[in-house]
Amino acid sequence: MRYLGIDIGSSFIKGAVLDTDALRLSHIERVDAPPLVSGLDPMFREIEPEALAQCVRGVLERLHDNAPDAAGVLMCSQLHGMVLCDEKGSALTRFITWQDQRALKPQRDSGESCFDEIERIISREERLKLGNERVPGVPLNYLFWFARQRAFRRGHALRPACAFTCFHRTHSIGTRGDLGSAQQSSTSKLKWPDLLDWMF
Repeated sequence: MRYLGIDIGSSFIKGAVLDTDALRLSHIERVDAPPLVSGLDPMFREIEPEALAQCVRGVLERLHDNAPDAAGVLMCSQLHGMVLCDEKGSALTRFITWQDQRALKPQRDSGESCFDEIERIISREERLKLGNERVPGVPLNYLFWFARQRAFRRGHALRPACAFTCFHRTHSIGTRGDLGSAQQSSTSKLKWPDLLDWMF
């Protein structure tokens, strides 16, 4: 059985046809990831979400040309990268990469960073549950920063790259898109962007 595999990284988008019976990779691709948006605050690391989706779509379509019998799509994405979406899955922000440092930026009202504020309000037990080693570029800090900017509303969701690129143009956005960074899509025909019948 063959699958289309894709890794959405911050430097490269990599893909291959995965043959699970022969344990072999073929038609390996590696293309540059879209560049970071220039002219932003030096602590911000963002990519245009549509550019990311188009890049992923191009790799998937080429892989599918070489494996039209593929049983599904396996995806993983860069560590902690996220885009804030509305209830329909449309992007409200650019894609924020794991390198983003906005959580360390002092807030205008208090002078305290979101990172330091979270450190102050969480308990020792909560810190242990969070892995005991907090870093700036994680979704918890993005959510806190958006809340402080009053940019986060009920129904909004942070989506990892693989969920956003697969769901941002479909008509059915549901809790299936709110999963981790590794996802599997099963489809007999790759009709981008309608990757249907998700299995987890």
